[in-house]
Amino acid sequence: PDPLHGKEFPLQFRLSRTRFQRLMEDVKAAEIPFYMTRLDANGNDVDVNGKLVSCFEARLLLPLKTLAYGVPSHAFIDYFSTSKEWARQACKEFD
Repeated sequence: PDPLHGKEFPLQFRLSRTRFQRLMEDVKAAEIPFYMTRLDANGNDVDVNGKLVSCFEARLLLPLKTLAYGVPSHAFIDYFSTSKEWARQACKEFD
């Protein structure tokens, strides 16, 4: 099952999908550089410099899941397929 679109979303992330959608819209509107991504010609998420990056949703969900479970930022690096450094950065930017 897909945790981003299934019934498990509120259980996994401790907030409703609707509230997360609103949060995504607010962050996009704020145009914070860390969260600004676009799709390249191959459908991959890239930052403003064209560098491959994690998708926009992951950039928001990792810190939310970290806060929801009260664990260090690197606790979910396998789940989000990312590095410890990126996980710390995502939590720092979310603050």
